[in-house]
Amino acid sequence: MRGLVAPPDEGSPFGRRYLTMLQVSPAVVMAHSALVGALPPRPSG
Repeated sequence: MRGLVAPPDEGSPFGRRYLTMLQVSPAVVMAHSALVGALPPRPSG
């Protein structure tokens, strides 16, 4: 899941749309923040 949204992939249609929505909707920014905060950390290495 983290790979889809943190950071979004500008090269995919989903990533481009996600980034656009982050720019136009404060509610999406807040939801994104909550989602990324709830995800387990990336494995190191």
